Amino acid sequence: MKTLTVEDLNFHCSLQEAPIPEPKENEVLIRVFYSGVSLGTERGIASGVDVWWGPPPFVSGYQLTGQIETMGAKVTGLKKGDLVAAFAQHAHAQFALADANLVAKIDESIIDVAAFSIQVAVAANAVNRAGVSLGDQVLVVGQGLVGQCCTIFSTLRGAMLTVVDTNQNRLREIREVCSCTSLSAIEALSEPAEQEKRFDIAFEVSGSQAVISPMIRSCREGAKLMHIAFFPKELSYTFGPAQERLIQILFSNFIGPPTVLKNCLSMLTNKIVDIRPLITHRIIAEQSPVHYSEAMKRKDGSYNGLLIDWRNA
Repeated sequence: MKTLTVEDLNFHCSLQEAPIPEPKENEVLIRVFYSGVSLGTERGIASGVDVWWGPPPFVSGYQLTGQIETMGAKVTGLKKGDLVAAFAQHAHAQFALADANLVAKIDESIIDVAAFSIQVAVAANAVNRAGVSLGDQVLVVGQGLVGQCCTIFSTLRGAMLTVVDTNQNRLREIREVCSCTSLSAIEALSEPAEQEKRFDIAFEVSGSQAVISPMIRSCREGAKLMHIAFFPKELSYTFGPAQERLIQILFSNFIGPPTVLKNCLSMLTNKIVDIRPLITHRIIAEQSPVHYSEAMKRKDGSYNGLLIDWRNA
């Protein structure tokens, strides 16, 4: 099978051949149709900041759609030929293994867009954990795909949104997707005046230490600060402002219970959530080494949703 292989920590990539893996008793083998690139997480791994997949060379990626090829003896509720979305290590390949508990059946109509369903579910789980409610003033700092999905889910719950990103492309994208009067998009979070300390919930999705203190100072007393972005190194706070405002600092991890992923897939199917406008690049497998390397190097927002088509690899 063909795989998108990261060769070194300078983002050199190539298509390479590898044997098709065999599923263990609780795994399924999926013939991959599409894989979605998670730019922030995969950039961190491909640059050596995190070592999730060990030292290079390695096959990257963790989210995909495809068709079940075969499965382990203890897998139930799934069958050969099912169309599925899955969390799967080493997803950027023609075939990938996935734990059956992290596989969900999907409708053919979302076979492409559901390749980003893990990122969508990560955002949905965070919004659930933060308890976003109608009328809440919500701040989302960082408008990559997960941050954009946090904005979408918070808007669906009736919150008043302020989103922050240094990149105009991403702000334009989220304005187009969330075309409502309750959304304010800005490039920088300025030091707030006392009367502007208004946010009930703040989502940190940028992975930047520099934004945390301004976010805390922008929150009202008793507000919640939810970390979604991954910090591979130390994360620090200025104690006083957080204590004075009785800020609740929360962390969200992965996609939550299985119902979160299934409900996200249902919302994608019914177009309650539509992230197609956020997919900036659709490429075939043969183009993936060049585009993947370029996407890892560039941080100008020109790449957001990078979708790889493996069907004719």
